[in-house]
Amino acid sequence: MPVMDGLTLIDRIKAKPDLAAVPIVVITTEGDTGERDRAMAKGAVDFLVKPIQGAAVATVVKKHLGMP
Repeated sequence: MPVMDGLTLIDRIKAKPDLAAVPIVVITTEGDTGERDRAMAKGAVDFLVKPIQGAAVATVVKKHLGMP
């Protein structure tokens, strides 16, 4: 993202009471475990590394929205 990194975005979303409960799924090109750990520690609920298939995104979104 050109203006801010994803970790900063997570911080800003989680700081807003009306958005704090929104599940955040990170989709990134950064596949290292350190990046994943930092995102999850900040409040992301899942972490997908590109390239990804649409079905993988759908599965993760359904899981975190409690859909079958």
